[in-house]
Amino acid sequence: MTSESVPSILLVDDEEMIRTLLRRTLLDKKYVVVTAGSRKEAIEKVNEKQFDLLIVDKNLPDGSGFDVIDAAKRRGHRSESIVITAYSDTDSAIQAVALGVFRYVRKPFDLKVLGTDIASALETHRLRRDLGRRTEEVEQSNRALATSEERFRLLFNSGNDAVFVYPLSSDGISDKFIEVNDVACRWLGYTRRELLHLSVGDLYSPKSLEGLPARTSRLLANKYFLSELELVSRDGRHIAAEVSARLFEFEDRLAVLAIARDITERRRSEKERARLEEQFRESQKMEAIGRLAGGVAHDMNNVLGAVMGLAAAFDSEDNLSQRQREDLASILEACRRGRDLTRDLLGFARKGKYRKEKINLNRLAKEIKQILTRTIPRTVEIETTLEQDLELTVGDSGQITHAAMNVCINAVDAMRGRGKLHLRTRNVVIDTEEARKHNGVTAGKFAMLEIIDTGSGMDATTLDLAFEPFFTTKPQGKGSGLGLAMVYGTIKNHSGLVKLSSEVGKGTEVKICLPAVDNESTLSQSAQRGSMRPVSQTQTGKVLLVDDEPMIRNAGRRLLERLGYEVILAATGEDAVEMYKGSKDDIWLVVLDLIMPGMDGEDVFMALKEFDPGVTVLLSSGYSKEEKAEELLEQGAAAFIQKPFDLNALADQLARLHDRRRRT
Repeated sequence: MTSESVPSILLVDDEEMIRTLLRRTLLDKKYVVVTAGSRKEAIEKVNEKQFDLLIVDKNLPDGSGFDVIDAAKRRGHRSESIVITAYSDTDSAIQAVALGVFRYVRKPFDLKVLGTDIASALETHRLRRDLGRRTEEVEQSNRALATSEERFRLLFNSGNDAVFVYPLSSDGISDKFIEVNDVACRWLGYTRRELLHLSVGDLYSPKSLEGLPARTSRLLANKYFLSELELVSRDGRHIAAEVSARLFEFEDRLAVLAIARDITERRRSEKERARLEEQFRESQKMEAIGRLAGGVAHDMNNVLGAVMGLAAAFDSEDNLSQRQREDLASILEACRRGRDLTRDLLGFARKGKYRKEKINLNRLAKEIKQILTRTIPRTVEIETTLEQDLELTVGDSGQITHAAMNVCINAVDAMRGRGKLHLRTRNVVIDTEEARKHNGVTAGKFAMLEIIDTGSGMDATTLDLAFEPFFTTKPQGKGSGLGLAMVYGTIKNHSGLVKLSSEVGKGTEVKICLPAVDNESTLSQSAQRGSMRPVSQTQTGKVLLVDDEPMIRNAGRRLLERLGYEVILAATGEDAVEMYKGSKDDIWLVVLDLIMPGMDGEDVFMALKEFDPGVTVLLSSGYSKEEKAEELLEQGAAAFIQKPFDLNALADQLARLHDRRRRT
């Protein structure tokens, strides 16, 4: 310290708020505080007086804060210094080391941590002063030296950081420690006597030892280094530590004062933050592409619905030639394939869960085996291992089957027509730690389907990209790249998770985990479906068809007329409400599209329900958020039909509504 008994501090920052905050904090600790708002003013203060500690903002309006520290050193001041900056770079760090800066602190800073650093800097300043004074006094009084050493020992052991003092040898590691503090002993599990018989080389991990020669060279050149290293405790634990080392002379030779701070928790927090940031980025990316895919699928479903409806209506005519019927069959088959593609897109977009039913993955695995047995080469052996009391799950069995089939087909392709495909089911429990790694997954019981192949496997790079949309390892024209992306979207849409592991030459394992459901739980009305009924033309009644797409209205009208109904068309929600109010007694059914501009399906339904609580509404959509459809069904909508629908599906649904009407 300077001539005053109270530590003196020069605080340099161009932001008045920071100066005021730090000055108040330092005054509370009974320090003498002088402030400056610019480089010029600070250098003038340094020229007038020597301070114990300089707290300097690196970036000042009229120059660098390092100039203030350099000016103090040029005047022979032995002030400690702390540099505060909002932006750090390698050059600045090197300059700070060259100037002997005690701490390099980034904004925004923690006042408590900064307070500790300030206290440590002042204590270091004091120790240096005391050390010099004791060197002079040793010739005068052994008793004064003993008192000083006792004071040093008290300070040495009072901090929270481990401190090591050791002579600097040529290799940087061979000489034993000169001194260690109590914190170092507690950290590493040694007694002080045991540690004093060890050297740096006994405590560093192999990885940290590799960089020791370079750090020693840096220490000799700059008299200081700051690095993150790993220390190994007596019981083999690896401790992440931030080590600051300073070179000084001790008993006519160079020695090192190393201060190590445990940063294990900080590293853990940084890893968790990085994991969450990556998860968030992935979620945003998948959501953006999903919105695009869902929109394309929705529009495609409208087009397919129009084609399928008109083709089905035309196919029911009696005066068609065989050639015409064959052509219509080809058109309908192409539409069904297009419908499967839109199902893939909706599954990827996580907007395609229409049905909600209990699913037994054992039965699903058996069905997949039967299908594959008929379609893949006999040189691929299919094996199943099924858990007897497998938990049930809930969802759309068609989508989940399709997702699992995608995985199996990829597996068969990877085996190039020869190998073993193993389908295995198990009950598993996903704990909270595992659930946190997957967005939308809740810890608990899950039913799991494992699909294991003996194919070529994937390297780490391919594994990281496996769920990326449009990524494929297949030749051009052989794969869309939607396979695993669709699987991921479908399973996530069912609140499940997909795990993928693979190794080149050892095959691939895909685990599909779906949340278990209580056997006693009930399903929504939209899930209760039976077998298809034959098309009937005997039904009568007036139907109000509401859809904003002209193609859908035209195709729907043809289908409904083919089934014997009189049809009224509405292109907007507003028109539909007015038409229903004008013909309420004549209309027995409203077929209502959920997704429309302006007054959408939900608004129309609520308006119709308010006007006529007994209105019969059949909901329809190319895709729908399950929550909205389920909510409307619970509020009185009669049923839900998925676009694109064919003649049989529409006839079956209308027959059910007629049956319900007769029963009531």
